[in-house]
Amino acid sequence: MQGNVIQTDENGIESIVSADLLNREPQFWGVTMQRDDQTFQWVKDQESKQEAQDLTNLLALIDVAAEKNEHEKAVKLANIHENRIRNDPISTEVSISGAKTEQDDNNARQYLIVSYTEKDLAKAAGARWDKNARAWYVGPEADIQTLQRWLPENVSSQQEPAIDPVSEFADLLRAQGCRVDGNHPVMDGSKRRIKVEGDKSGEKSGFYVAHLDGHPAGYFKNNRTGIETRWKAKGYSLTDEQKQNW
Repeated sequence: MQGNVIQTDENGIESIVSADLLNREPQFWGVTMQRDDQTFQWVKDQESKQEAQDLTNLLALIDVAAEKNEHEKAVKLANIHENRIRNDPISTEVSISGAKTEQDDNNARQYLIVSYTEKDLAKAAGARWDKNARAWYVGPEADIQTLQRWLPENVSSQQEPAIDPVSEFADLLRAQGCRVDGNHPVMDGSKRRIKVEGDKSGEKSGFYVAHLDGHPAGYFKNNRTGIETRWKAKGYSLTDEQKQNW
């Protein structure tokens, strides 16, 4: 996130320059994201710093949703929480220190890999939900014997996938702010519209297309935020019999 101004040179050519470099107030705020190859891609320009910060937070949450390692997911979300407090103008050193302490507590938790369809079973066995990390962990009075099956080292060694592709894609849609209800997601390769947070009655600002053929995959765009996501199921294919069941 960077405050920018538009500068015009002697030839009348306009260019975007960092406001800090010119020691000027920003005219707008640019938001970029870092790719896996460490290069940066422009995402969107916002009129205010708060709008840019909100979009930056959303991008960070999307990055967390794509993170497969539960420990790394918890660390990233704790960092988001701390940064939000730092960016709050009424924050104090005490509140910032408290956020750091909370992050240390989160890092000490033993996280679980629990699919959406099995969350009630895990909860009954004493698993607790970390709302910041958006992940389940071993609670203080948990039946650790029952929860063994959801420990990361055990889930990775199971023969069957921890989550079916339809539920996996539905979780992605929810993470992007979609209201997943009715028959969504319909994964037949056709273009679909879906409601997102902020939509009024009759509006459907979400767009997706997904398929179950071969390696299940899909695409989603939130037309309210402009965020696009390409998705692939976690490394497995469906048999013909499984496809017919969906």
